[in-house]
Amino acid sequence: MSPTEVRFRRQDVWQGLAFCLVLFIALYFVLDLPFVVWVIAAAMIFALVNMVLRAHSPEPVIVINDEGVFDERLRVGVIRWEDIRRIKSICLNRHVYFISLELHNRKTYESRRPLWLKPWSLAKRMYGLGAISISTTSLDIKHDALVEKLHEGCMAAAPGPPTIKIR
Repeated sequence: MSPTEVRFRRQDVWQGLAFCLVLFIALYFVLDLPFVVWVIAAAMIFALVNMVLRAHSPEPVIVINDEGVFDERLRVGVIRWEDIRRIKSICLNRHVYFISLELHNRKTYESRRPLWLKPWSLAKRMYGLGAISISTTSLDIKHDALVEKLHEGCMAAAPGPPTIKIR
């Protein structure tokens, strides 16, 4: 398997940042919101600026190679091919796609996550996603191509893991 590096599409990140900034400015002038909402808004702006900085980083977001798949956003290290039981392709709406990885030893990978990411894993489960889910929105590879790459890696490690597509 040839190594694959996936990065953010920079244009999508800038569009998202511009939309959120316009939204927050409009809300500021239209609504008299409580202080807590403004704190949450500030945290979201900080996250968006962080996303813009990551989008312009030369480092890849996802690396797929013979060992497994590494998504730096998940903070679990390399997910080895033999640990992946099933790959689910999930579309939450017309523009938000995820690849959910069902793992044989999920708790091992979840224990590696920082505490601040654990509530995010629980929120994902409410939408039917696994705790280890890769968001494919705003990446420079198409969702289906990434699913195929992951499936190819699983097949090379242990023939037969099923891929379930949910649309």
